[in-house]
Amino acid sequence: MKQVKDFNGEVIKAEEGSPIQPFHAYISLMLGMLKEPFVSSDAKYLMIQSSYGYLRDMCYSDDEIEIYIEKIREVVKTNIEINSFMG
Repeated sequence: MKQVKDFNGEVIKAEEGSPIQPFHAYISLMLGMLKEPFVSSDAKYLMIQSSYGYLRDMCYSDDEIEIYIEKIREVVKTNIEINSFMG
């Protein structure tokens, strides 16, 4: 599995006992991005599309990524704020 590093070069990993669970942190970030009125719908789409490549880089299988895509589609369908802001 490819390691993901932060800006300081430290390997990012979920630590047991963390007060915020990694999934909750991810979904809150996703919802924040989807509901942000000053991020264009195109930019939101591109960010979500690029996440597929990052999962592939981290050695997730195509089947696992397809499950992720289906779940993300559900989240997007019910939470995206569509706009034409270009910025």
